[in-house]
Amino acid sequence: MSTLPRSILVHLDSSPHGAARLRLSAELAQAFDAHCHALPCILSAYERYPYAMDFTGAALSSLQTLDREALDRARTTFDTVAADSDRISWLSPRGSTPWAFAQCALFHDLVVLGQRDPSDPQVDEVSAGFASAVMIASGKPTLMVPWAGRFDILGRRVLVAWRPTRECARAVSAAIPWMRLARGVDLVSYSDAALQGLAPLKELLQQHGIDAVVHDGGREHGDAAERLLSLAADLGSGLLVMGCWGHSRVHEWATGGMTRSVLASMTVPVLMVH
Repeated sequence: MSTLPRSILVHLDSSPHGAARLRLSAELAQAFDAHCHALPCILSAYERYPYAMDFTGAALSSLQTLDREALDRARTTFDTVAADSDRISWLSPRGSTPWAFAQCALFHDLVVLGQRDPSDPQVDEVSAGFASAVMIASGKPTLMVPWAGRFDILGRRVLVAWRPTRECARAVSAAIPWMRLARGVDLVSYSDAALQGLAPLKELLQQHGIDAVVHDGGREHGDAAERLLSLAADLGSGLLVMGCWGHSRVHEWATGGMTRSVLASMTVPVLMVH
């Protein structure tokens, strides 16, 4: 996928971080001549507190009130941001699970999700594995936005963390619109096998009019994710591009070590594809 994303799906919850995700999505929609669809996906109070109450009478009413308040906060976030953009639409909730969100994501070009903030009072309104589950179930290019900071990724340097995998190759293709707008593109690998692939990758990008600088990240050790994020900071990268490795089971979602570490410690937006 090297064409511009025309339809962007952004996840909304009741956290204040949702506003930053939505604003960034609106900026992308403007730059790419696309439209942004905001979809709330929030765990119900019943799902969050399954053993806290007996769910009868006043207790059930209290849980329903919590659900309404959460959705109202998400709607307020949407209304505030949408007042400044004509490229944003509200989608009615389709469910509270990653699967429900991923099913909607199938009909969009780009998905925008947020990094989990453990200090957020509303953190439990979204399941811990929501982001990785959506990426794995939908297979769509996904922009992960850190919970801290405000980001302007258009025109900034793009850093590609290369591995010779299907997931990474798809991420590179999805990132081409960003690379064309970037003031610089950097390629890095953390294994000998991956390093050998940087020359043909550089050649491929040149065919798209993109000139990239190659970096040797050294061997892949346990601190590869930390070194990658450090390099992004040193280069002034506004966007990190990488594959999302993972697998799914009926009751379990899991991502590989590098992916999991980056999702936990990311300091710049990350474009991932599973």
